[in-house]
Amino acid sequence: MRHPDRYRFLGVVRVSSSWIGVPGTVRDIHNQASGLLYLRRVYFGPRLYLHKIAQADFDRHLHNHPWTWAWSLILWGGYLEERQGGVERMKQCGSGNLLRAGDYHRIASVLPNTWTLFVTGKRASSWGFSTPQGHVDYRVYFQ
Repeated sequence: MRHPDRYRFLGVVRVSSSWIGVPGTVRDIHNQASGLLYLRRVYFGPRLYLHKIAQADFDRHLHNHPWTWAWSLILWGGYLEERQGGVERMKQCGSGNLLRAGDYHRIASVLPNTWTLFVTGKRASSWGFSTPQGHVDYRVYFQ
């Protein structure tokens, strides 16, 4: 069953996906298998977001991000992150996390009520996953 993303302006009025990036727009992203909330994204500006991370990444493979860089500041809660080479790091309230283009990671577990401030650079590539066959674009990965 497909669970579509939901968009609301100021968390109240339902809007279409064309509102992505408009300050005050809230995007709820759901786990496609369970339908449960995976991530709540509040848009503050073109590259500034508030994230509520509700659950760990559910994909088998590590993923990248499409920006030249991305940085998050953990405001509340925390998470265990897995990076390439099996490196695991616990990120807790007050710590930051820098991801550069070409970095692959996965959130392995999440503390309850985890919130982050997320800032990105310019778009440089597409989302994708690091598989034994190499980088696989997210659109192909989720087919």
